[in-house]
Amino acid sequence: MAKREANRPKITPADVYELFRKRTGLPDFIIFRDKKIKAEEIKEYFSRRIFGQEEAVNDIVGTIISLKAELNDPGKPVAVFLFVGPTGVGKTALARLLAEYLFGTDKKLLRYDMPEFAGYAGFTRLIVGMGNKPGRLVGDVLANPFSVILLDEIEKASEQVFNLLLPVMGEGRLTDEMGRTTSFQNTIIIMTSNVGAELYSSVPFGFLRPDMSDEVKTTEKQVIEKVKEYFRPEFINRLTRIVQFKPLSREGVRLIAQQEVEKVVHRRGIASRNLKVKVADNVFEFLISIGYSQEYGARPMQRAVERYFGYPLAVAISTGDITEGDTVEINIDDSQKVNVVKK
Repeated sequence: MAKREANRPKITPADVYELFRKRTGLPDFIIFRDKKIKAEEIKEYFSRRIFGQEEAVNDIVGTIISLKAELNDPGKPVAVFLFVGPTGVGKTALARLLAEYLFGTDKKLLRYDMPEFAGYAGFTRLIVGMGNKPGRLVGDVLANPFSVILLDEIEKASEQVFNLLLPVMGEGRLTDEMGRTTSFQNTIIIMTSNVGAELYSSVPFGFLRPDMSDEVKTTEKQVIEKVKEYFRPEFINRLTRIVQFKPLSREGVRLIAQQEVEKVVHRRGIASRNLKVKVADNVFEFLISIGYSQEYGARPMQRAVERYFGYPLAVAISTGDITEGDTVEINIDDSQKVNVVKK
């Protein structure tokens, strides 16, 4: 008996931490107390990818720092945010980026478009499930207890969903109609809402000008009032914070265009051919004009870059107009045509 005990491998704290890291997907700097992180470095990571939304980025940074310090309330989700503001300014992108930062993959973002779950049938699919099979949200959280949950357009959820969300937000658990209790205490819940978004329509062409700060502050107060009128007090009181996203400035839209262009330039077809791609300034002005709209914000930008930047490059490569090692310039001529010019 003593010999068996002697041969049994010793479990160290490091082994426990490593097992926990593998099961949760959390990075070392969150799990290991001796790993230090700086708020400035986290903020820089998000600010390089999310433009013009300093308030939202600061809230996310604060959540990560609290999680690292183990100062979040263990009896609730890590945080519960309501993102409000114009469409296409980075609400969903920030939720996805948070999942990537914490878990190394956006597969840990559990996203639900709430209009798809309107009415009792939608509630059943999302929460209750069929027979012994849980609803989609419950099943996803059971499989991914450490995750970021994104509930898009939460105002369109059914009343039954709201009723069950209250204990999730307040106590970090959900008990469905089958009596199954699921813990949400290791999740970050982000809800987006378009309530009050129409109030931003007064911003000319959807772009925020430097001289409009007072007007935007007034609009933000009106949005908050409308949100509080729409949602029940018990819902509002369970939120960690209502985070307001601002309209994008022209410079913010330009940065998004540059970011999307850089993604294309770094693709394998460019890198493997050792191509050097220069982009004329008028290309970005062109992309701003067609990749941003009052209704959809910057959401069309990715499609615009693929069509007016990626596709002309692909044609030039496929036809042999540019070959390995070439330097090319992309520009827009007077007729608003995209040109790929070999230098």
